Amino acid sequence: MYKISANIFRHQFFFKVVLSILVIYFSVGNVVNAQLQSSYPCYAIASNNSETDSLFKYLPATNIWTNLGGLENVDIKALAINPFDDVLYATSGPVFGTIDIENIAFKSIGLLGPAYKGDYGAIIIQDIVGLAYDTGSQRLFGINRITNQVGNGRPDSPDILVELDCITGRIVEDAFLDSNGNASDYATIGEVNDGTQPDFLFDAKDLAFDPFTGELLVAQDQASPTYLTSINKMTGKIDFVLMEVPNSDVSGLAFTDFGDLIGTTLINPNYNSDGRLLQINFLAGYANSLGYIDFVNTAFHCLDCYVKKPGCYDTLYLNNANSLRRKYNASNKIEIDFLVDIDTLTVTSANEILLNNNFEVPKTSNFCATINSNVCQ
Repeated sequence: MYKISANIFRHQFFFKVVLSILVIYFSVGNVVNAQLQSSYPCYAIASNNSETDSLFKYLPATNIWTNLGGLENVDIKALAINPFDDVLYATSGPVFGTIDIENIAFKSIGLLGPAYKGDYGAIIIQDIVGLAYDTGSQRLFGINRITNQVGNGRPDSPDILVELDCITGRIVEDAFLDSNGNASDYATIGEVNDGTQPDFLFDAKDLAFDPFTGELLVAQDQASPTYLTSINKMTGKIDFVLMEVPNSDVSGLAFTDFGDLIGTTLINPNYNSDGRLLQINFLAGYANSLGYIDFVNTAFHCLDCYVKKPGCYDTLYLNNANSLRRKYNASNKIEIDFLVDIDTLTVTSANEILLNNNFEVPKTSNFCATINSNVCQ
């Protein structure tokens, strides 16, 4: 195995903490004005009740959200971006599909299907309210709303975390652990006790993976302001209640490549939520207003951003043979774990890896090259 290692994550995390402290020191009040920090596009979908959903795109070069057009005959509640394959996943009711950006259309792939094993027994997955793509494991996760299901003695029960097959959209079996530690097709998401509700907060609105740490964050509420939690992606249990998001009814979550967490909000006077886009600083416990995506369309339930350059892989896996020539920049030392023929791989004087057309690895092994995300094959 040839590996190019980098130690940037801890430095980026340290920078985020220091920046958070500085912003708190110089800010007054809970909500301040800010600008969306992203190197790559973001997408949001406005759910217009019985009317046509609208697809919006954010371009960093202009700092403007643009209405690309209507998505006909769908009711999309969840969106996730796979930056490696440059795909936008979405769900409409019980149907899994992708968003065709060129033609502004939802392309159906198939039914989500049932989840057979778990704390509630078999469940038909038909109300996905949040999607998130984990770039670390290259897996697609979703939140399915549980209503009128019996669980913990209540008619409304905690929502569940599921994994979807990126090709078919079907539920991945045995991806989680139930409350007894057994293999399960879904995980029951933990509840938040905010100290004011007769019952704990068991509704989950959306989820997002931190692109630097892999931490899974969830927006949760139940006739209450939104709480941001960090949950275990195997069991669904809450590891930390990070913060109550001030003046918010958060409906969509996404990270940018800067490591900023942003969220769409709904208009809800009960919690002083006015439909703005927020930058949520969960390290420091406050939110910045990023203004409105649109002044006409205000119910944005879906949001996601590219956290890597579209079509670029941080990790390249090759089985047996590679027929294409690929070249990568290597900023750190190259670790050699097994030998290959010298004429199939070259390390240049510029510290670059060059894979020749006849590059091969042993049949039982993979070749792995972790590269700078700004370099494409």
